[in-house]
Amino acid sequence: MEKFYDGFDFDMSAAAVRYGKYDGKIDYKQIASLEESERIKVVDALVQDFVQKKEETGFFASDDCIYINRLLGNSFKIDDNEIYHLFFRNLGKAFKEFGDVKTSGTIVMTTIRDTVYEYLGKFDGDSKKRFSLTQAYFDDDDNIVVPSIKELKGKNASACVEYSSLAHNLWLLTGVKSYYVLSKDAKFEGSEDGHAFVVVEYGGKCRLFDLAQGVGGPIKDNPIELFENKKPLIINGMIYANAKYAGAPEKK
Repeated sequence: MEKFYDGFDFDMSAAAVRYGKYDGKIDYKQIASLEESERIKVVDALVQDFVQKKEETGFFASDDCIYINRLLGNSFKIDDNEIYHLFFRNLGKAFKEFGDVKTSGTIVMTTIRDTVYEYLGKFDGDSKKRFSLTQAYFDDDDNIVVPSIKELKGKNASACVEYSSLAHNLWLLTGVKSYYVLSKDAKFEGSEDGHAFVVVEYGGKCRLFDLAQGVGGPIKDNPIELFENKKPLIINGMIYANAKYAGAPEKK
């Protein structure tokens, strides 16, 4: 079993990492090519298997609380299988259109990006709306109710945590190793704040996938090894995690 970080109890200088990989074979091209009703059944069964094995896969199940701001009670659950249906539907269309001219990795990457934006929209800068839609509350029986990701659908109110957790699940469904990273010690130009992003591992390389910043591509370092050794993750001069251990940023 993979070492598993369910992540989120950490000090302000640390990074929490949730990661894993499916132990079975996934023919995502074949799934994407199925007729709609059959594809939905296959996708639902695949998601259920991921949920049952989430300590190995690192998959966010529908009852997992994903925190945006734990102190203020902002969180949500990825509890809408329509996201996964949409992804494989879009993947099938992409392979039909671009399968002869683009690599599978490129098609998957762009389809994940497009699916996340299609479902959540692009952040319009209204933080008050974002926090209102993700505010947990108590019901009449004093049980905490965590908002559904459906509350964010099409609202253009999502940012790094929402984008990255959803992208993490979609990458996992293609059979690659994915790391969801929540950093409270990031340092970008003009910003020193927390950040969430994804690192995926395939083709013998680790690759950044950061929809909030709109950047991605191969990176030199494995994030787990860096974090375990208290080293910063520096990509193109931006410190993605463990900034307190970094000197002047150097491009890698």
